Amino acid sequence: MQNKTTLLALSVSLAMLSPSVYAQNDTSNEQSDPLNIEKMTVVSSRISLPTNRLTTSVSVLDESDLALHVGLSVAELLRQTPSVGVSNSGGLGKNTVVRIRGEEGFRTKLYIDNVELTDASSPQVAPIFDDVLIEQLSRIEILRGTQGLSYGADAGGVISMYSKQAATGFDASGTLSIGSFDTQGLNANITAGNDTGNVFLSASKIESDGFNAQSSDESGEKDGYENQTVHFKGQLALTNKIDASLVFRNVDAENQYDGCYDNVTFALINQCTTEAEQQTIRGALKYQGKNSQHQIAVNKTDVERDFFNNGEFGFSNSGSTDKIEYLGSINWQQHDLVFGAEKETQKIDESDLKRDQKSVFAEWLGQFDNQIALNLGFRIDDNDTFGKHNSVRVGAAKVVTLDVADVKFKTSYGTGFRAPSLYEQSYNDGPFAYGEASGLQLNEENSEGLDIGFELNNRQGLNAEVVFFKQTIENEIVFDLVGFQGYLQTAGESESKGVEANIEQVYSSGFTIWANYTYNQTEDNAGEVRLRRPKNKFNFGLRQSWLNDTLNAELTYRNVRNAVDIAGTELDDYQVTHLSAHWQLAEYISFKAGVNNLFNENYQEVSGFNTAGRNFFVSTTLRL
Repeated sequence: MQNKTTLLALSVSLAMLSPSVYAQNDTSNEQSDPLNIEKMTVVSSRISLPTNRLTTSVSVLDESDLALHVGLSVAELLRQTPSVGVSNSGGLGKNTVVRIRGEEGFRTKLYIDNVELTDASSPQVAPIFDDVLIEQLSRIEILRGTQGLSYGADAGGVISMYSKQAATGFDASGTLSIGSFDTQGLNANITAGNDTGNVFLSASKIESDGFNAQSSDESGEKDGYENQTVHFKGQLALTNKIDASLVFRNVDAENQYDGCYDNVTFALINQCTTEAEQQTIRGALKYQGKNSQHQIAVNKTDVERDFFNNGEFGFSNSGSTDKIEYLGSINWQQHDLVFGAEKETQKIDESDLKRDQKSVFAEWLGQFDNQIALNLGFRIDDNDTFGKHNSVRVGAAKVVTLDVADVKFKTSYGTGFRAPSLYEQSYNDGPFAYGEASGLQLNEENSEGLDIGFELNNRQGLNAEVVFFKQTIENEIVFDLVGFQGYLQTAGESESKGVEANIEQVYSSGFTIWANYTYNQTEDNAGEVRLRRPKNKFNFGLRQSWLNDTLNAELTYRNVRNAVDIAGTELDDYQVTHLSAHWQLAEYISFKAGVNNLFNENYQEVSGFNTAGRNFFVSTTLRL
């Protein structure tokens, strides 16, 4: 234990000097460039920008990071990035909440190929992380904090994922995976492209017996999971300036879990199953001019969930989100103007509840002498029920060029609001609310966030970032987890504040060392610690490549401490170690293998729900 504590202290000291591989903003064709500050990213303002123009804080996972990830779910990989916390309730496919800088999981925006994945039938219109599979992805960008002006006033952070890119010609691959808990996965990807267009098609099926999800279930029964996903992305050039694109995604999932109620006796039971179908489609037309681009898109997401108790149908939830949006940008020398408008309609089918929200925004992004970057943005949202609200984002960055390194100082500030969801208000107006919550008319939440920090990138492969942040939520809406009255509105402010520190050092020998540390102090309006937000989270990794980068191995270590659950119950402090390797044996075949939780740590990150012990994973990919 003493050795582990010493290692942790040493690594945290290093982390306070600079950031990890996961803070790099790499693109696949720029990995040889030692100055990370010049890499490109899209997630901050929805247009491609070099990172020396970003005033916000962004993390990027590229294809090499995904290739070394051991497992099928993307949530475990997100845990390795700064300020991203994940709470999973019992294994693969179970309820997964992803929080950024301590904000609620439903404030995290999730996109895949520019399609927002949200469940309108859930209590707070939450993102759908449970069923996202990693084999279909090639890149993940994470905007940390509440500065997501162009994504919506309620964005507490944005995670934008991209499927594999279609290149000229034809490529097909198949991946077979097996792992502990009788887990089996099969994935097939096809890409094709030429001068007039390209397509990507992926189909996946996974099955897992899982493990006993809830510790109170003493039967020892396993809670399994099945998932069938089809993802399509296509683009067609109609003229030399106009192209059309289509994204279609369909997920059929079946999840077994513990803790539902018998239809007849209403007794608490553990033979519970959810069958869910998620279908999303997005069609867009884009005009690309010499110095401008304009895009109009239509998005539709439908989610239906059927719940079965003891094998008998219990009830169903379904909802839809329809959105029509316009996004434009104009570039003039080193200045960009990004602007857009959208209309979003959310609907819960069972209650015929429906709400529209119309929004417009504009943001100016300027750069001066390649050293100073400024941005100023304004957003207006008009909600059917809660009226008009204004939001802003401002930021500044300055790059100082030294003999051996570039240092960027940055700061950004943003405000926002969130209207009560259809479910929250309808619950209080329904028969199950009582006491203070019964009939309570909820008001909108207001938020603001500030971060300030620096990035350092030198010519010897060292990349560094330290960021201080503070975020507040006023009039936060919470469900009464003690008396179960319903949804209540808190007076005062809830707060998250802390520091993110990252380090990465890449050596010419192919060896990389990286680490990141997040200190996050959270308080609700009463001064109590907010639930399931660790105060301390530390990641550390060692990566080595051999044989011209065809063989790669990585050892990662994560330490999570000081989190509480309902009624102040202290959650386990835990530390887990993962080991993985990826071998590109030939152009047409590769292997991946590894072990998660190498030392079989026993812990809970949601009180009463089990986590996986030591588990193994092996996969092979064949490519035509």
